[in-house]
Amino acid sequence: MNTKEIVEAWLRANGYDGLYSDWCVCKLDDLFPCGEVQDCNAGYFTDCPDPGGCECEGQGFHIGGRLVVG
Repeated sequence: MNTKEIVEAWLRANGYDGLYSDWCVCKLDDLFPCGEVQDCNAGYFTDCPDPGGCECEGQGFHIGGRLVVG
């Protein structure tokens, strides 16, 4: 197993949807598109409330630290 496979397995086993940092977000189906894993946190998927003005502009989704229910 490589690092990406280990991280993906752990995220799935613990109910997370992807990773996020101050400058990047990624979903489980596309982990580490930037090629790095430093400063990443496990997070949950949410829709981007304002696709034109959010930090993940152009991606149309957020991965964040809190599970949003509702």
